[in-house]
Amino acid sequence: MKHSVIENPFAPEKQRSSDDSAFVGKILGAEAEAAMRKAVGKTEVQEPEPATDLDLTDAEHVRAEQERRERSSEWKMEHARKELCAWAEEIGKDADWALETFTIHTDGTLTVEGDLDLTHLPVTHLPKGLREVGGILGLGMTKIISIEGFPEKVGGDVDLTGVQIISLKGFPQTIGGNIFLADTRIKSLHGLPKKIEKDLHLSRTDIASLRGLPQNIGGSLYLDGVTTLMSLDGLPERIPGDLSLYWSLVSSLHGLSKEIGGDLDLRGTSITSLDGLPLPENIGGKVLLFTQQQDALISVVGKDDDYYGIYDIDDKTDVERTDDERTREEANKPEDRLY
Repeated sequence: MKHSVIENPFAPEKQRSSDDSAFVGKILGAEAEAAMRKAVGKTEVQEPEPATDLDLTDAEHVRAEQERRERSSEWKMEHARKELCAWAEEIGKDADWALETFTIHTDGTLTVEGDLDLTHLPVTHLPKGLREVGGILGLGMTKIISIEGFPEKVGGDVDLTGVQIISLKGFPQTIGGNIFLADTRIKSLHGLPKKIEKDLHLSRTDIASLRGLPQNIGGSLYLDGVTTLMSLDGLPERIPGDLSLYWSLVSSLHGLSKEIGGDLDLRGTSITSLDGLPLPENIGGKVLLFTQQQDALISVVGKDDDYYGIYDIDDKTDVERTDDERTREEANKPEDRLY
């Protein structure tokens, strides 16, 4: 026995469907609903299922992948642009300077075609994603305290004179010019590139050892005023340019390079013997000594006037310029320097 369902007379009236065909279908069945839809010219609209990679042809798949990459590249470039302009503002430069100096690539990385001279600016770090500088990277007397984020390649000089870095971890490994690290706080040479194309300036640093010094140096090596260095062990066999130990605390020539293409500056050192000094034909310049050092080295000084350069300790001759002054003046001859 079936029980009839009594509807609540007080229940709110049900909203009538705006689709009359659906209403007819509920009363008379699916065939009647289809016939009515045909009569009034309505067909059921169905949402198409989204295409998947399996539904695409090879050409469509390639085109879709390219579109995804383009959208990703645009986002990366825009994100890099915003970060670059914010960094430029921090160092007192405007967006126009930033966008003229740097090239933003589709992967969001940055390059500089020419020189990037930031000397004396309030720079604490380089912009994210900088992978190459084509010319000079000038960061002397800035507020840089870490090498992290430096480009892998620099076409010209790298100048970090006077900055407060203590480590060379992350240092560029391909450098086409001189490396200026004078007056920094580095204690170790680990991190330098394996080959130095030109001069290496380590004057007045805190290094206590030459371990990690590249054995392939293309120019001069300056160790002026390094009061923490006691031994020459680790020097390359050959230095094509000058080797300056001016006012360092080295007391022995043990470990000295066997061939020096320029001058060997021993002025102000504690050396009391020239044992280990290369033969005259293996030194392209002179051995530089103070007059006061002659007494301790009297047995050798004077053998060949062309072999030694003797200077008074108060003598302000041209040869007593600092290593930075000498190198920068030489560098200024062929082309103008930025710093």
